[in-house]
Amino acid sequence: MPVPVDKAFQVRQSYTLSYAAASGASLSQGTYLTQMSYRLADPLTFHLDVGMTTPLHSTGMNGADMQGAQLLLPRVGLEYKPTESTVLSLNYCRLPANALGSSLYGSYWGDRSWP
Repeated sequence: MPVPVDKAFQVRQSYTLSYAAASGASLSQGTYLTQMSYRLADPLTFHLDVGMTTPLHSTGMNGADMQGAQLLLPRVGLEYKPTESTVLSLNYCRLPANALGSSLYGSYWGDRSWP
């Protein structure tokens, strides 16, 4: 008989490689992300997502445009879910300014398909 798994603490890690090219210039970067979730009480969960993005390659751009590794803090927050249809979520987010329009970071906003 399987042993029940404690779902109070969960961790998910990912690494993404991205590449973009336009007008003779190209850029690639790697992004590492760790997403942690801890159930404090039955309807209350603490979330912490932290990661790092690093430029890997750039052509046709001014060297000053390249930035070094940057810390990502896409989510630190509490989620209160008293019923299946009611959720109250309080979050703090910190992303690089150039990430707001990027599809690379789009999935970080509210993506909690796992408990």
